Amino acid sequence: MRPDGTPLGTMDIEINRTAQDAQWPFVVYNPQQQEYLVAWQEVSPQATSATWFDTCYDIKAQRVGADGQLIDSPLVIADAVDCQWCR
Repeated sequence: MRPDGTPLGTMDIEINRTAQDAQWPFVVYNPQQQEYLVAWQEVSPQATSATWFDTCYDIKAQRVGADGQLIDSPLVIADAVDCQWCR
């Protein structure tokens, strides 16, 4: 993506591969570092049907270079008890 939001190409970039449900992505661009931060909410690995409302979602993020390369490992932004929401 260009800083104005227009696509540079059609290449898909896999940000997250998990068995958990991941949804509601949000992307911001840092022009000083020429990188993106992609955040999303993901079902907590501790969530079960019995503990769903105590541990339902965590917030995670991944830094992505302007060239599409992932930078470091995914970040855990919030994984406290109770649901964390990405809006």
